[in-house]
Amino acid sequence: MAEPVDLLVAERVLDRLAGPWLQRMRRQLDTAELRGVAEQREADRQALVEAAQERFVTRTLNPRAYLKVKGELERRIADADRRLNQDRSIAVLAGLPRLRADLDRAWEAADIEQRREIVRAVLRYVVIRPASRRGAGLDPDRVEIPAGAWKV
Repeated sequence: MAEPVDLLVAERVLDRLAGPWLQRMRRQLDTAELRGVAEQREADRQALVEAAQERFVTRTLNPRAYLKVKGELERRIADADRRLNQDRSIAVLAGLPRLRADLDRAWEAADIEQRREIVRAVLRYVVIRPASRRGAGLDPDRVEIPAGAWKV
């Protein structure tokens, strides 16, 4: 049963990649910007260590101020981590062709692991609704990719 689902999902993923969506994803892959995000994350981590030293070693930072600084730095670090992880997962899309026919050829040439990376870069999840009756095959209408499942 997995094979028909794979084919349906692949078809929808390729449809999505053939549109303007892929161009928007490519713009997100600006390496200079990513380098800046990584550098800021490291600076924030260092600032978090320094705040802890001020609070617990030199005792120059009061508990309330420490918690405020700590919360803000942890939030910024988490945001940077999410951004960097997202961009790593979509980097696999950077070399894909733009035209649907070329995408189809690239998909056929890709091995199973490359296909999985592409799908993971594009989708969060797929919903397969329960069958309304027993039957011999998969009803394609049961396979759903909600709007929130796309990584855009």
